[in-house]
Amino acid sequence: MHTKVLKNQNISLTNSFSYEINKCFRHTPQIIINLAIILSCLQIFDGCLTSIGVQTFGIEAEGNPLLKEFMLMVGSQTALLACKSLAILVIAYLASISHIVKWIKHALSSIIGVYALLAIIPWINILSSHYLA
Repeated sequence: MHTKVLKNQNISLTNSFSYEINKCFRHTPQIIINLAIILSCLQIFDGCLTSIGVQTFGIEAEGNPLLKEFMLMVGSQTALLACKSLAILVIAYLASISHIVKWIKHALSSIIGVYALLAIIPWINILSSHYLA
C-alpha cells in the first residue's frame, strides 16, 4: 500500500513536471527548439573540452578571464558545471520566450556559429596538437 502511494506520487510529480515543461514550450517553433538543443550540446561539448584542457595544461589555459577566476575560487570542475548549467538554463529561457521576442532565432543561430569558431575549434586544435603530436 505504502509503495503504491509513493509510486503514484512519483507519477504525479513526473506528469506535473512534463505538463509544466510542455506549457513553457508549446508556442516555441521547432526550429528554435532545434537551435536550442544544438547550442546546449555545444555547451556540454565545450565543457568537456575545457575540462580536458584545464586538466592537461592548468587553469591558465582557459581563455575566459571570468571563468578562469571562478575556477580559481571554486575549482575547475565546479566552475564548469555551474557555468554550463547556467548557460543551458538561459538557452531554455530564450527558447521559451521566442514566440514573443522575434530576434531569438537569429541570435541563437549567430551564437552557434561564433561559439563554434571561438570556443570549440580552438580547443580541438589545442588538444589535438598536444595529444596527436
